[in-house]
Amino acid sequence: MTSTSFDGSDSVTALSPSLQPVGIFAPASWYADSEGDLDLGSTQPVLAGNGMLLALGKSGIAYLLDPARLDGVGGQVAQARVCPAYGAAAVDGTTVYEPCEQGGMAALSVSGGSIRVLWRGPASAWGSPVAGGGAVWVTDWSAGALYELDPATGAIRYSLSLGTTLPHFASLSMTGRHAFLGTDQGVTAVTGA
Repeated sequence: MTSTSFDGSDSVTALSPSLQPVGIFAPASWYADSEGDLDLGSTQPVLAGNGMLLALGKSGIAYLLDPARLDGVGGQVAQARVCPAYGAAAVDGTTVYEPCEQGGMAALSVSGGSIRVLWRGPASAWGSPVAGGGAVWVTDWSAGALYELDPATGAIRYSLSLGTTLPHFASLSMTGRHAFLGTDQGVTAVTGA
């Protein structure tokens, strides 16, 4: 970077149907974040059931945004330190499940105009979570394990060793009673009772 004038980086940008920018949000720390490779680009913003957006990235600070009013630099509704996150988040109503790099995935409440950590999953399980079938599913890619978590508490309901390691950003695809997961050895199918 050669200028401290805001350049549109480290941001969430709203686009019109014709792909024209109609709103933008960036953290007040956008310049330092960009200089330190701590930008929002390691995850995607997610839309919660209450119509609010949550953006979280490498810096570990989550931003709650009103998508109808992306108010520029520092225009968040709320912010909270959560964790550095990499991958894809999952949403169930006003609960967002984020793939935290340190300390296990995080379940966040984004209701009432605030961000609150509800619980953290198993410390080594920070794959991209999936919500479905009355549970939250998350992988431990280095150990090749799949966890079924209680969505209210984060308690482990079941864990399954897949017998192989997983790609770094592995995420389940769910349909009916089946889940499919790409591993380093191919695709593994898991079925429920």
